[in-house]
Amino acid sequence: MKYLYFATYTLNILILCLVFLDILKLDEFNYFIENDFSNIKKIFTIIFLFILYICLVVLNLPVTPFVVMYSAALLGTIETIIYIFFASSIGVYFSLLVNRYFNKKVKFIRNQLSKMNLLFKPNIFYIILLRIIPIVPFSWITIYVSNTDFSAKKFLFANCIGCIVPITLSAYLGKSIIENNQSMLLIIFLIFVFLIICGKLINKYLTKKAIS
Repeated sequence: MKYLYFATYTLNILILCLVFLDILKLDEFNYFIENDFSNIKKIFTIIFLFILYICLVVLNLPVTPFVVMYSAALLGTIETIIYIFFASSIGVYFSLLVNRYFNKKVKFIRNQLSKMNLLFKPNIFYIILLRIIPIVPFSWITIYVSNTDFSAKKFLFANCIGCIVPITLSAYLGKSIIENNQSMLLIIFLIFVFLIICGKLINKYLTKKAIS
């Protein structure tokens, strides 16, 4: 899962590079525009992707950025950001509850999580930070927090704030790729690289802090 998670960020950057080098031709995808969708078809598509996104989050599968990019390219950026925000909130909340349920039922899982040497004590600030910056897969944070007494409502609140950045970036990335918006692609590319670098630096700092 670790490699699958970081592969999503790597693929995002790879796609941007292919577009910049004009290797990825986008002209053949011009029919993928939101005007091609009738209102009814658009609503059903949103409902389907809404449910799919929740399921992916509950199952802790870190491939949600692709759903956001696909949706933004086909349905529109603003619509995607809005419904994905609610889908993410619902999915994370249920994921926490489901993991807590299995932690109580399965002693092996509870014992393994108890042995985890995580670098922080759960609090709103760290959860928001870990949601924004790809230090570790956020699904891992959900699983770890599920084995603590940290408030589910506080966890949901932190996720609601932190998820805005990755959702917005993925949405605009998908829309920019389909529209071949070079300036926006460059901005998103730099932001992705910046977040990854920040994640590495913060991870290094927390590691040193834990050792000392």
